[in-house]
Amino acid sequence: MDALIFTSNYSDVGWSVREKALAGLEFLGVDLDREQNRLADRDEGETLVSRQDSRVPVYAIPVADGLVFAEDVAAILNGGCRDHMESDYSFGHEDFVMPWREREI
Repeated sequence: MDALIFTSNYSDVGWSVREKALAGLEFLGVDLDREQNRLADRDEGETLVSRQDSRVPVYAIPVADGLVFAEDVAAILNGGCRDHMESDYSFGHEDFVMPWREREI
């Protein structure tokens, strides 16, 4: 295994879900950094939540899947629905800020 990736909308329990999902996977080379895992939900962007020397790196990556659904529904209702690979999603713009980051600013 090359890596494990967790995507999340980063609720208050994201760290706990990752911790429970990774429990007992040390035999695969997964070595969770519990402190970094808990901090990942407060960070922006991709975060390494395994120890630096873990044989298998584990990352937490924030996603805004609800935003994708909302933008797809809006496109359908407005008659502008296209292939999702051609859609102009807000998160594809350079100035995009994750919705939960706006609340903290």
